[in-house]
Amino acid sequence: MSPKVSVIIPCYNAEKTIGRTLDSLERQTYKDLCIVIVNDGSKDDTKIVIEKYMEHHPEMDIRLSSTKNGGVSKARNIALGLCDTEYIAFLDADDMYHPEFLGIHIKLMEAKGVDISMARYCWNEFTESKIKRKVSDVMPVDLLDMYFHKRENKLTFGGCVYKHSIITENHLWFSVGIKYGEDSEFFCKYLYHCESAAFVDDELYCYIEESNSAMHKVDYAKTQNIEMFQRVKSYWGNKVPKSCNYIIARAIWSCLKDFASGDGEYYDKFRAEYDVTTAMKILVEEEKEKAVKITAVMYLVSPCGFKNTIRILTKV
Repeated sequence: MSPKVSVIIPCYNAEKTIGRTLDSLERQTYKDLCIVIVNDGSKDDTKIVIEKYMEHHPEMDIRLSSTKNGGVSKARNIALGLCDTEYIAFLDADDMYHPEFLGIHIKLMEAKGVDISMARYCWNEFTESKIKRKVSDVMPVDLLDMYFHKRENKLTFGGCVYKHSIITENHLWFSVGIKYGEDSEFFCKYLYHCESAAFVDDELYCYIEESNSAMHKVDYAKTQNIEMFQRVKSYWGNKVPKSCNYIIARAIWSCLKDFASGDGEYYDKFRAEYDVTTAMKILVEEEKEKAVKITAVMYLVSPCGFKNTIRILTKV
């Protein structure tokens, strides 16, 4: 009999972190799982570290596949093709699950028959406070709305357990060739096909923040986040929450801020390619964060003043 859930882990140059990540799976209270790892052309000793881990933990069902480097989306797609379990979960090679992550989600999905179960994330370490197991039944569209405000609600696509059947029946895959937003797009499209959902108000997924992470770098490819949310809006059609326009505007503001702190080339290019003015007007009306609202007003008064202010603030 095959395991109930597959945990998919894409790996690229993860020799320093993959052991910690696998330890978090070894500590799971729920044991009916397999771990599907795709080594995405790592140039370091990631593969060797995983193989040694497998030797020292023969009781764990770890399935390792290696491929030429093609990016995280391609690696996850390969892993999906190797899975034969009822449920699917995703874990990055430098992050961790809480020991009760799978136990809470799987038992909840089995008991309630929901199509997805989602929990919050934390940064760098789990708190010592006891898991409350406070569970709410939510509509998929409401969970999507919560995800649009994912930083505020501390939500991540990796904090979920998914039904394999929904993924395969609706031909859901990760978009290949993009660096940003591929996980959010997968989650949002998956949610469109759900009839029911559950939300666990506990921090069960742990992000480990790395100083050299892509999120800390000024990269014009970050505009892919904007395109992703626009594709999600089109995919959901007239069922998409009104907050989608806000979250697109917030993604535009985020890119504008990052590009203002650079050498100016990206800033001017971005303003020429995107309707920044409309986005800033939306933020003036709907943004709750005071600093964002003020800078949106500042941009409408003077785009040059916005850029100079951001540069000063990022150098402080």
